[in-house]
Amino acid sequence: MLSDDFRPQNGFRRFPAFNFDMPSRAFIKLLLLLRTINRNKSETANDFERTTPPMLGLPARKRIHDRIRRLFGGMPCRVQVAALPWRAGENGLEVMLITSRGTGRWVLPKGWPEGSEPLCEAARREAAEEAGLSGKILPSEAGSFYYRKARDSGEQWLCEVRVFPMQVTGVAEKWPEEKSRKRRWFSPQVAGRLVAEPDLGALIRTFQAPATNEVAA
Repeated sequence: MLSDDFRPQNGFRRFPAFNFDMPSRAFIKLLLLLRTINRNKSETANDFERTTPPMLGLPARKRIHDRIRRLFGGMPCRVQVAALPWRAGENGLEVMLITSRGTGRWVLPKGWPEGSEPLCEAARREAAEEAGLSGKILPSEAGSFYYRKARDSGEQWLCEVRVFPMQVTGVAEKWPEEKSRKRRWFSPQVAGRLVAEPDLGALIRTFQAPATNEVAA
């Protein structure tokens, strides 16, 4: 059944209004996708998320994605955490990336929070397990990005990954996942080009080391 927002009025279908500005191309893309209302609901929401133009800022894109998921009954977004390991190198700021176990892509250490642990502490734990890193982590996130996590069943979960900067003070020679991952330091510009997610790449390229008094123990 169509909601009141979509019931024809005077021969025209009414569309929900958004409370933020969108460039005209993005708005036209939204209208075209809303015309596919009779298609599979979750597929429509996923199409919009995949085709949202990068000209929109991350907060605006996040609001659009959340609104579309609610509108079409899409699956809720699952939250993961990631550490953004950094250090002051000889030639300036450096960040560490690791390879994923499945595809060998360059990624940040990331995973699921466990129990009631703070998100920043979950990110620090993932950095230790996946990259053998220890250090001081910022309690507030530097930003977030989205990606699709493939399940063994073939289902894909939309995940929001919240990224916490971590000043690295120790690099272990052995760590739990050393046999399945590589790790390497890069400049932020190079690391931003190596990751697959555009929002994550932009976050890394523009990252600046936080003030010392902002970093947790």
